[in-house]
Amino acid sequence: MTQESKVDGDIFFNVIPCATEEAAKAEMEKEIRTLMNKSPYIEYTNRSLDFIREETETSYYIEDTCDAYYEYIRIEKKEIVK
Repeated sequence: MTQESKVDGDIFFNVIPCATEEAAKAEMEKEIRTLMNKSPYIEYTNRSLDFIREETETSYYIEDTCDAYYEYIRIEKKEIVK
C-alpha cells in the first residue's frame, strides 16, 4: 500500500508492505478511519462540498479544496527485492 500526503503544501510518501491484497485492504481501511478522525478531514461531514473524495476497492483520495491538503492511498502489487 502506498500513501501520498500533501500537508500544508508539503508532500510526503509512505509505503506499507503487505503480504496479501486482503491485508493491504485492511491497512487501507485502518488508515482511512484514522484520517477521517483528524484535521482537516474531520470537517468533511460539515463541509463536504469543499472536498473532493473518490474511493475504489483499491484506492482512496480526499482533498480539501480550500486548503493545501490531500491524501491518496492505493494498493499496488509490487515485488519486494532484498
